[in-house]
Amino acid sequence: MIHIKVAFKIKQDADLEFVETIVLEFIRNIKANEPETATYRSFRHKDEPRKFFHIMSFENEEAHQTHRNSTYCNAFVSQLYPLCEQAPEAVDLDEIF
Repeated sequence: MIHIKVAFKIKQDADLEFVETIVLEFIRNIKANEPETATYRSFRHKDEPRKFFHIMSFENEEAHQTHRNSTYCNAFVSQLYPLCEQAPEAVDLDEIF
């Protein structure tokens, strides 16, 4: 299983409603097209609403690559990245059993 956390902060002048809209559309596409994506969740920091965290788990590397190479992932990235203060940071995670 592959686990990843992605953190990003939206620019002060970016439209938060638009960001939420593209995040929700992205997650809908993941759920509809990626049966081997075990988890994909989006969170917003309670005290700093411009900070977001995405937590995702993939059954295997093939599922991860399917996600990364999808047209909707590329569309999401092209819409999101210009709205971020800096490039989102992805961190690989190990689950503790």
